[in-house]
Amino acid sequence: MSGTVTDREPVALYIRFRGNEPEVNVERQRSRLSTYCAKHRLKIVRTYIDVGVSTNDAVRPAFNEMLNAIETSPPFCAVVCMSSCRIARCSRRAGELREIFAASGVQLRFIADHDQKQIERTAERIVRAIGSSNS
Repeated sequence: MSGTVTDREPVALYIRFRGNEPEVNVERQRSRLSTYCAKHRLKIVRTYIDVGVSTNDAVRPAFNEMLNAIETSPPFCAVVCMSSCRIARCSRRAGELREIFAASGVQLRFIADHDQKQIERTAERIVRAIGSSNS
């Protein structure tokens, strides 16, 4: 598969949650990711879910299964998850994982990171608009 996601290409979701009310939070992530995929016309072919594990845990069953699929013959061209902290919190480990994904031609997409960038750009536009109206 190519490293570029286009219309209706297959993607996998990765959901990880560690904390209170895991079933509610897992479903919230699944809902947001599904909405993102529908909006961008991406076909979800696999969902990997880890509950109650940290990114620092060596044993993340669903994550490890996803990595095995990526390193062999992934049935998807991208993995979509809420944010980069769902994959790795340590920048060194994040870099290693990006290399693994890139070597297999699989993209990583983080929707909350994207949302945050949009929020920051919107805030900047508002500040500029307010500044120019006060001039």
